[in-house]
Amino acid sequence: VPLWLANQIMEDNYFVTHEETGEIYYYEDGIYKPKAKHKIQEICQKRLGKFARVHYINETLEAIKRLTFTPRERFGNPKDCIAVKNGLLNVKTEELKDFAPEYVHLTKINAKYNPDVDCPKIKKFVSELVNDEDVKIIQEMFGYCLIKDYPLAKAFMLLGSGANGKSTL
Repeated sequence: VPLWLANQIMEDNYFVTHEETGEIYYYEDGIYKPKAKHKIQEICQKRLGKFARVHYINETLEAIKRLTFTPRERFGNPKDCIAVKNGLLNVKTEELKDFAPEYVHLTKINAKYNPDVDCPKIKKFVSELVNDEDVKIIQEMFGYCLIKDYPLAKAFMLLGSGANGKSTL
C-alpha cells in the first residue's frame, strides 16, 4: 500500500528530498517549498480516508523520500537562473523561461521581469548619491546580490560622511 500510494501521489505532485539533510520539498508556484511532510500526510489522509493508519502514512512518506532523493548540486540550478514571479530568468542572457519542476529553486523574487521597464526614481536617487561614473558600479553591486554564486569574490564598501544616503542605499 505505501509504495502504491507514494506513486499515486507523485503522479499529481512533484517532490525533491535533499540527499544530505533528508528534508522533503514540494513544488508549487514555480519553486520547491519546505514542509512537504505535512502536505504528504494531508494527501495520504484524504486518499486513504477511513483506511488511513499512521504506519501507512509514515511508510508512504518514507517511500516518497527514497524515490525523490536529489543531490545538493541540483538545488538552485541552473546557477545563472533566478526565479521571478513570471518565470525563470537567465541573468546572463536575460531570457525568461516558464517554470518547470525539473529546476529545483527554493526561492522566488517578488517581482516580475519586464525588460522594457525603466526605474527613473531609483536612477535619480543613485545619481544624487554618487558621481556619474559610479552609477554603473552601484547597479552592478545590486545585480551581484541576485546571482547564486560569488565567482568574483567582491566586497563593496560605501565611504563618506554621515547623512548622505549610504544607509538608505
